[in-house]
Amino acid sequence: MEGIRASDLESVMSQSEPSGSEPIKANLRKALERLRDDIDRVEFWANALEGLTHPVPDYQASDRLSRHLLPHARAGMREKANH
Repeated sequence: MEGIRASDLESVMSQSEPSGSEPIKANLRKALERLRDDIDRVEFWANALEGLTHPVPDYQASDRLSRHLLPHARAGMREKANH
């Protein structure tokens, strides 16, 4: 089905066919809608996961933020800053 666009498939489906094909056409249209929704979801998650491939930048807490740390954690920060 590669190379066939959904609009081409829909135009073929809209041509006159024997009676009784309406449920088949409706099912095909619904399937195409679900496929488009699935493609949108895949693109969304692919973009979201792409952001996880980059390393997290280093972070240094400021003195202002360190006021909220417990005393033993503050000492650890001072030791890291001295090295």
